[in-house]
Amino acid sequence: ASVQPEEPQAVPAEEPPKVSPSEEAKDNPKIQDEEEEEEIITTTRKHEEEKEAEGDFDEDEYVKDEFKAPWENLEVARTIYEKTKQMTEDQAEFERVNWNLKADILERQGDLEVCRENTEVGTEIYKQLIELCIERNLDRKKSRTIAGILFKMGLAYNLNESGYQKAIECFTEAAEILGH
Repeated sequence: ASVQPEEPQAVPAEEPPKVSPSEEAKDNPKIQDEEEEEEIITTTRKHEEEKEAEGDFDEDEYVKDEFKAPWENLEVARTIYEKTKQMTEDQAEFERVNWNLKADILERQGDLEVCRENTEVGTEIYKQLIELCIERNLDRKKSRTIAGILFKMGLAYNLNESGYQKAIECFTEAAEILGH
């Protein structure tokens, strides 16, 4: 009797241990951050939906919050400008050299007020800006900068039904400056 070699039997391959997604997340900080971010977004959406369903959602309050940080940043910029000017020995020279920084701050404040639908305040800020430009010897009849400010004023006036005539005046003056 001959002995036949035994055929090797197939050994089942070892499967890696099954890891649940939550266990995998424990070891991977990126997944933890993504899950946490998704949870925050979901919670925020649910909260807003609940407030809206209850009638507690105040769109005006939401808009105010949306513009709070930009307004605070502009106030900080304005304060820094004013404090730096006060610390300078020759304040007139400081203003002469740095008037454009003040102009940028005023322009952004005007823009923000118009976005907040405070068009009267926005147009008053734009008027201050034009006065500043004229003080710094920009020619109202030739300055492209002033034309741009007049255009923004026209847009702001246009948002009010009673401001159409003033809007037309601003747009017309801006077009004349630009030679159109």
